Amino acid sequence: LYDMVNVFYNNLPNDIRPELRYSNQKKLTMFDAPSSIFVTTAEGKGVGVAGGFNLLHMSEFARYEEPEDLMAGIMPTIPDDDPNSMVVLESTAYGAGNMFHRMWEDAVAGKNKFTPLFFAWHDNPEYSVNTIEKLFVKTKEEVELCEDIKKRYGKELSVHQLNWRRQAIVTKCNGDE
Repeated sequence: LYDMVNVFYNNLPNDIRPELRYSNQKKLTMFDAPSSIFVTTAEGKGVGVAGGFNLLHMSEFARYEEPEDLMAGIMPTIPDDDPNSMVVLESTAYGAGNMFHRMWEDAVAGKNKFTPLFFAWHDNPEYSVNTIEKLFVKTKEEVELCEDIKKRYGKELSVHQLNWRRQAIVTKCNGDE
């Protein structure tokens, strides 16, 4: 995580990149801005408690072991009335009924202050592997998937996208769709 933060910081345009006061494996602290970037994992007890955060990004939130305890400790540190405050809970799906899923469903229903944003694999142009179209035969499941995506999103999946999906299921998901 810290490496990703460093890449982000180092690629900021010079005119908006604050000068670093110090940097270690968990924190970047700036000289000319009263701010820090703190990087940690959700595994530690008391993470975020008694901190003061304006921007919070919790990655792969659905996989956190004790998300209720973490949220109870960290959410009170985020100002409610500051328009510059933001909380991002992002995750790939990880089952139904967990805290991330419940919060997602509540956001979709307008029952909490989160804005649900869904980024489907088929919207990413990189998720495509060339194949010979006339030799590609869709499985029954792929035909159903194409129909579902067409119905839900009004989008046609190409055989190149389906080919990427087949390869991803085998190489990235251990055969689990």
